[in-house]
Amino acid sequence: MSHPCHQCGAEVDEGNPFCRQCGSPQIRVNRGGEEPVNPAAVIGDHTSIPDSASLPYTDSGRSGIDRRLARLQALKAGLLLALILVLSSFFPPSLLLIPAAGLLAVQLYHRKLPQQKISAGTGAGIGLLTGFIGFLIFSIPAFPFTLWNLALHPDPAILQQLRSQLEAAIRSNPNPQAQQMAQNLLAPSGLIFISVVLFVFLLVLTLALSAIGGAIGGSLSKRRP
Repeated sequence: MSHPCHQCGAEVDEGNPFCRQCGSPQIRVNRGGEEPVNPAAVIGDHTSIPDSASLPYTDSGRSGIDRRLARLQALKAGLLLALILVLSSFFPPSLLLIPAAGLLAVQLYHRKLPQQKISAGTGAGIGLLTGFIGFLIFSIPAFPFTLWNLALHPDPAILQQLRSQLEAAIRSNPNPQAQQMAQNLLAPSGLIFISVVLFVFLLVLTLALSAIGGAIGGSLSKRRP
């Protein structure tokens, strides 16, 4: 590898301290006012890479959201959501309060980071996480308790009402297949199947409503000064 002599322009081999053509030394002394270039700071097209220590740390990923803080606030609002789901077992219209849990999670997050604007999509994501956490807290004790209750009380009052309605439907529809299906639903395996379907439906409903509440919370945070 060679370079041109700074005196006569002849090619000088790398590492040779003198030019073979004119004999001038090839070691250049740095002049006053000129600062030596740090090779580690220049890459490729001489673009300087900033020191990573000077950049603010955030556990936010691409979305600009602090995920750890979002999970924490979703957990807090999820506790409220679990209470709403318990209340809905006795008073079904209380399911309409589910969006409030997603809204609360976004508002708690925005209170910690008031300078950050949250989009409706990001708020929906926080609300969705709130719905999942809240349903998980609710279903861990509720689902085994439901199965245990069905094992001890295979014919509670609510199933007696369901049985009477199915019997009335059977009388109006003498189809043997419909009658057999009704009998299967009232069997222990059918009751377990109905319970699983109801829990899945409740999960989907919870996720949808809490995401709606989170999206509303994100829209409200963008309007704040």
